[in-house]
Amino acid sequence: MSVAVRAEAISTVRMRVDLDFLAGVPVARIRALGDGRFELEVTLRKETVAVLLSRAGLERLWLVLSFGLTSLAKPGQPPLPGGLN
Repeated sequence: MSVAVRAEAISTVRMRVDLDFLAGVPVARIRALGDGRFELEVTLRKETVAVLLSRAGLERLWLVLSFGLTSLAKPGQPPLPGGLN
């Protein structure tokens, strides 16, 4: 699905894509663009979400995801990927 959005409306766009492993294995790719930004692309079957990020934005996203996964740890639960629980 392709979506075109006006630049002034970008901050209000929200899209939810189910990346559940029961539906398949999502594929994530990160590409460096020529202007110093990065494109994070996640694809599952025929749905693709692409997000443009600065280097700082990509690093912050990594930290948020890493700390978020760590905070989900519960006693007796199997370890999360990359987690120490």
